[in-house]
Amino acid sequence: MNISQIESDAEKLKAEYEKKGFKCEISTSEPGEDWDSEEEGHEADEVYILLEGELEFYLQGKTYRPAIGEVFVVPAGEPHNFKSNKFSRYYWIYGYQWQDDITGSRKK
Repeated sequence: MNISQIESDAEKLKAEYEKKGFKCEISTSEPGEDWDSEEEGHEADEVYILLEGELEFYLQGKTYRPAIGEVFVVPAGEPHNFKSNKFSRYYWIYGYQWQDDITGSRKK
């Protein structure tokens, strides 16, 4: 899939989830990049959708390798980690249920 098609699909999915009350962002991670919520997780449930590439996702002591288009949910307060394949970047959308007092940031 080319970049313009990924971006088009991402915008459609983002709009779909925003209609459901989610605050969403589209993100790209470089080869070998990882991300860690540290020990506390976030203050709201989060939804992630892999758009392109390969991703390892660590949650509750298990490793997941989601398929492109698969939706996965991280419960509020649950520590989690992502790591991309060392040879390819990945594109993904993440979102959290929007509330005035919830920012989607790490728990305080």
